[in-house]
Amino acid sequence: FVGWATSSGASSPQYREGVYYTFGPSSSTILYAVWEPEPRNIHLYPNGGVGDVKTFYDVYAGHAFYLDKGQFTRQGYIFRGYSESPDGPLMYTPGTDFIVPEGMGDITLYAFWEPRNYTVRFHSNDENGKTVTVQVAFETTIDLPDPGFTREGYELIGWSTNNKVENMTVEYQVNGKYTHVNMGMLDLYAVWA
Repeated sequence: FVGWATSSGASSPQYREGVYYTFGPSSSTILYAVWEPEPRNIHLYPNGGVGDVKTFYDVYAGHAFYLDKGQFTRQGYIFRGYSESPDGPLMYTPGTDFIVPEGMGDITLYAFWEPRNYTVRFHSNDENGKTVTVQVAFETTIDLPDPGFTREGYELIGWSTNNKVENMTVEYQVNGKYTHVNMGMLDLYAVWA
């Protein structure tokens, strides 16, 4: 509340609170309250990413606030925009205007991250030289697929990141679990016994 005005749509007051005014004895004056929106602060949180919380002060309801790409980074993830919750969903994309809603208090927006997809290649590691490729999202656990490799007189017992037959050890079990935490492609070679 910032004061009073003689018209209902006034954006600035003609009469301030606490100031003495004199009105004529025979006149009646209708006064309308003049309201000014309270400024709000907007906080942008990295939400698992790298970077300091960014705060923008004194932003008013109804005004457009431009959401940039931000300066947050997160290994293995792509920045997609902002959410009103740390767990999503994506609500505001970078390069758009966020219209500041009516209300009281600060506004908090969280960076929304999408895991990057990486390639995992399964090599038959035999005379056939077959390769099967799958895409795995960063920090996502999958069941290792059965690529359908067969080798006469041998049994597939697992997978190794080493393709040198004399130094191979089973690092991943057949039909086991795998969580991708590498920042690039991974090659797995069949271990036969």
